[in-house]
Amino acid sequence: MTEERILKPNFKAFVLYNWVMTTLVLLIPTVILIFMDYTSPIVWMGLFILLSGFSFINQKIRFDKEKYIIKDDHIIYEFGHIFYDSKRKLNAANVTHVTMIHPFIENNIFKTGNVHIEAAGSAGVEVSFNSIDNSCELYEFMKEFLDKNGFTISEMEKIQEERPHMLGIIFEIVKKLLIGALIVFSEASKHKDVDLNISLFIIPTIIITLIWVVLNYQDLIRRRYRIFKDLITYEEGFLTKHYAFIPIENIADSQVSQSFFEKLFDLYDVLISCQGAGSEIKFKNMVNGKKMEENIDELVREERKIKEVKKEEEIEDVEKKEMEYVYKDKLIRDNKYTATFKMNLLRTIFPYFFIFFVIALMIPFTFHNKDLLKGVLSLAGISLIPFILFFIVNLIKVSCTNYKVNSNSFEERFKFLSTKNTSFSTDKVTGITLMRNFIDSFLGTCSIRIWSIGSSKPLVFRNIKEKDIDFDMILKKNAINEKEEILKINSNFSLFKWVIAYIPVWIPVITALLLVNGLLILEGSINPLYILLPQLVLLGLIYLYQKKYYAFSKITLFKDHIYFQKGFLFKAFYYVTYTDVKDINTMKYPFIECGSIKFDVTGEHIVQQGKNRAIISNYFRIKYIDDISDQDEIIDNVVLKRPSKEELQTLIKERSIYKTHYKYSTKPALINSVIGYIIFSIIITVVSILGLAGTVANEPAFNASDAYIIGSIEAILIVLFFFYIVWSVKVKEYIIEDYRVIYKSGIIYKEQFSIIFERIDYIKSDRGFLNKIFNNGNVSVNTTGSSKSELVIRNIPDFEEFYKRLEEKYK
Repeated sequence: MTEERILKPNFKAFVLYNWVMTTLVLLIPTVILIFMDYTSPIVWMGLFILLSGFSFINQKIRFDKEKYIIKDDHIIYEFGHIFYDSKRKLNAANVTHVTMIHPFIENNIFKTGNVHIEAAGSAGVEVSFNSIDNSCELYEFMKEFLDKNGFTISEMEKIQEERPHMLGIIFEIVKKLLIGALIVFSEASKHKDVDLNISLFIIPTIIITLIWVVLNYQDLIRRRYRIFKDLITYEEGFLTKHYAFIPIENIADSQVSQSFFEKLFDLYDVLISCQGAGSEIKFKNMVNGKKMEENIDELVREERKIKEVKKEEEIEDVEKKEMEYVYKDKLIRDNKYTATFKMNLLRTIFPYFFIFFVIALMIPFTFHNKDLLKGVLSLAGISLIPFILFFIVNLIKVSCTNYKVNSNSFEERFKFLSTKNTSFSTDKVTGITLMRNFIDSFLGTCSIRIWSIGSSKPLVFRNIKEKDIDFDMILKKNAINEKEEILKINSNFSLFKWVIAYIPVWIPVITALLLVNGLLILEGSINPLYILLPQLVLLGLIYLYQKKYYAFSKITLFKDHIYFQKGFLFKAFYYVTYTDVKDINTMKYPFIECGSIKFDVTGEHIVQQGKNRAIISNYFRIKYIDDISDQDEIIDNVVLKRPSKEELQTLIKERSIYKTHYKYSTKPALINSVIGYIIFSIIITVVSILGLAGTVANEPAFNASDAYIIGSIEAILIVLFFFYIVWSVKVKEYIIEDYRVIYKSGIIYKEQFSIIFERIDYIKSDRGFLNKIFNNGNVSVNTTGSSKSELVIRNIPDFEEFYKRLEEKYK
């Protein structure tokens, strides 16, 4: 047991420097506002002094709260500001990436720097040593710290050193200049009617651009990327310098790519990713980028072999201790199988040409006028051009894409005008899905989707011939070997359950249909049969599809993995090992003992939602499961203990799955939600009163009685929603049991969310403004491969006790 190390930021750099920088930022708009002469300069100066003073006080409080405690196997990070307190604990085993930053001005004046530590269960910095004295010493100490905690950290054997090529640097700068010029000209064209002195605009722009080019060039020319036997290091920056290292153990995937320009000059970009979406690091414009990727892949393979030996030794140690409950998976991967697949051209182009063929057949039957038909056929001929282009694009894609199953990785390679190679290491793969739709069934093809802990999107082997695949051998690469069945859970769909499961959807849909149908029938221009019959037929077809869909839906729990199948015309078959299941979420439908089960799988993917992108966990969900209240306990027991089929039935029969030797529960404080809702309601009410008053004054047709009616409806809704808020908080409960943490919620649809301690990476606690006022706090639970907290336990009065007990149990 070594003595703990406690660090604090440098006071001058952390408080005074940051305060001065903030004051200077506040000074610029203050001076502008004074010269614009909107009001008395004394007002703006007073506001400036007030904000500057607040900034100093806040920075001083931040300094008092900022503390870093380094212990044998973990780091505790305490921080906050006037309205917020937080405490995080990061285990050394979860560290993925360490970066040291020397801010130009701060480092030159105070000789301080920042050291940022990223973790497997987060998308950003989890521990940030800010404005630290002797930051270089701390950076080197972090290597020793990780080396003592299971990582192999040394820089004795250098494999490769790279830097961006000069041509790549020039191309990078020119590309950014062109993009900047396009933006400037675009904005200028929008304001072409404005009379501007061009020289006043051009000269500063040229000066700023030249400064930027020099700084950017100096940054790019100084970049260095080094690969050692057990870690990767890189250096970036000119004025503000960045130094970082990544242990080889935590590299999940790698990707090498070439744009068209880079291909001309044989330059490469290499992208490596750690555990968790958003953790990619890109090395750009390198001559030996392909060699770098090969070296990284080889080092990852070697590291994986060492890790498997250690894993076997750990399992033997656990078995000797004969722990009461914790089944340690022996992840045995078969690396003998290798294969190469190509996309099937017919399957790739079939859907689009089928659509075109159907449209072409329908045209003669739709347009009976010959002249109109000729015009439509001419239009169809023109529209054939996109299909020809599409055919050429897909022909290139099929010809230039290879999918490879290597001994220790899955790989996609594309090479044409540009190059892109993506590789997933098998020990970072978290799930494999076989996908087959009705076209695949006809053509004998399928697609394979592969999830990885380090990638924000899956690797998909698209449209490959199924007869060429030994799918069992592919599963064995993900340590899916055993066929011993423990439990089977089938969907049990019915019309009544369908209605109950979607009450929130049915109510507005039926209300809208009644209103529309009622108006049409009252109008009398359409026969009611013509209105209702199509709707009933459509509803019947949807019901029949759902019935067929869920007749195929089932989950099977095997000794070493979960298997899930779903679909009708579009079928999917999921295979996930128990070690890759992060948490389980069950939902009970109202009035019946039936519901759904959602399995969250390690890793995440990005979903495009309009202009925004959302990161969500990999998951699969099965619906219409009977005896739903028992399923969470049964599945958690299987995941943790891995009983045989007979042993599980005995546990269920004897009700042993519900027994727990330890239980600590708590409920959230009501006051936080109530006060927040009251403040929100006051704002809404004030805005509504002002809006209604303005409407009454300006619209003669709108009188005071109309305003009273609308106001009364709003008041009733506010009161009803208040009772809903109170009730929803009252039913929430957080529980710590022998082997898991549970969150229960829901008024009508009851939910239970559980995380087994084995899946927890680290936990943290924090207190916001209302938490501090009402003396409660929050505890967050993070799991491996997630960019955000998996469970946030909010507003509990005993948050410190809950944090302490949870920490004791999950360790």
